[in-house]
Amino acid sequence: MTTTIKATFTKRDDYINCAGQNHTDQAQKARCDLCKYPVLLVKKDGKISKVLADHDTWGMSLGFWCWSKDVHVCNENSVQHHKFWDAYDEANGKIIKGTDVVVVRGRKTPIGTEGVVFWLGEDNYGKVKAGIKDAEGNTIWIALSNLVAKWSNEYQSEVN
Repeated sequence: MTTTIKATFTKRDDYINCAGQNHTDQAQKARCDLCKYPVLLVKKDGKISKVLADHDTWGMSLGFWCWSKDVHVCNENSVQHHKFWDAYDEANGKIIKGTDVVVVRGRKTPIGTEGVVFWLGEDNYGKVKAGIKDAEGNTIWIALSNLVAKWSNEYQSEVN
C-alpha cells in the first residue's frame, strides 16, 4: 500500500508568462521539496491551480503553455534518493527543513532555545535565514549562522 504525501514547494522569485496569444496567465518557478525537480506553479485567482513539470534546464524560459497536460508527479525513486541524502546531510550537521536545531548565537532569541526548522531562505539583504517552531509552537525567524543541528558534533561537543 502506498501513502500519498502532499508535496511542498520552495518558491523562487522568477515568474514566466503563458506563451499563448492573448493569455495573461503566469507561473512561478519553484522546486519540489520531495523529489527536488523544478516545477511551475500556475496560479489562478491567487491560488495554485496546477503544478507543471519545468523542463527548462538552461534557465532561458520564454514561456509555458497554460493548457499543458504535463502535470508534475514525483518519481518514487527520486523521492527515496533525496530522502537518503537529506538524512545523510542532516546526520553530518547540515540544517534542512525538519532538522531539530538549537540557538547557539545571537541577541534576540535566548541561547539554548530549541526548535524544528520549517523554512529556509534569504532575506532582502541576501542573508540566509531560518524559520523555526519551538516546543510551545512559537515561530522564530533567525539567521542560519546562529543555529546548529541538535545532533551535530559541534553541538554535542558544547554539551558534553
